[in-house]
Amino acid sequence: MLPLCCFSGQTPCHGTELGLEREKGALSCTNPRLTLDATDDLSSLMQGLSIWGERQFLAVFSPRFQHETLGIDFDISDPKVCVVVRIDPFGQAATWNQTAGRKQIKLHDRLVSVNDQRLRAADLVQKVQTSGSLELMFERPDIFDFAYDRKGQQTVGLTLAPCKDYEAFVIETIHPSGIVSSKPLQASEKRPQAHDWIIEINGRKNNKKDMSKLLAAERVLMKLCRYDLES
Repeated sequence: MLPLCCFSGQTPCHGTELGLEREKGALSCTNPRLTLDATDDLSSLMQGLSIWGERQFLAVFSPRFQHETLGIDFDISDPKVCVVVRIDPFGQAATWNQTAGRKQIKLHDRLVSVNDQRLRAADLVQKVQTSGSLELMFERPDIFDFAYDRKGQQTVGLTLAPCKDYEAFVIETIHPSGIVSSKPLQASEKRPQAHDWIIEINGRKNNKKDMSKLLAAERVLMKLCRYDLES
């Protein structure tokens, strides 16, 4: 265990494994609520609606052949987040992507609902596996960078859970005494939070072992994915 960062001692789940032991209850999602109050104006509301519209999209699939598969692998290491980690080049999703334009399904997209049902990550995967026709709502991640410099023996203050079937980490908790919580932010900078995915550290990706070692560097630059769990 690194002295600057904690890793979850629980076994990470397989990308399509059901019945997670790490599940902590159901996730109930509703549509985004954008309201005007005394501090809002119409332009900021419209901007929020525009951004949301760009990040969510619907993909529709109907079974054509008995043995045809959707061809998407999902990671459900975080029971609240069901994330695309692989697209089979011979599956229905790959065929969809050929003509989908801006609605192409991509790595790190989050599956939000199946046939208009918003469920826990494991239940979403099960719904995909047992349904015929599918209406899948996806969300593009908000991808951002976060950098910090280590000072002495100060800990980073993150508890991370490694994904077993994908080379990334899920942030489980942020400790208030760590660097991540205490670093002053620039005007446009975002602070990591629980459920964010760390997909790259100091330019390294696709190798969790190398990425974890880089957390001990004097200067660290992370690339993270964030999902709107309030939606």
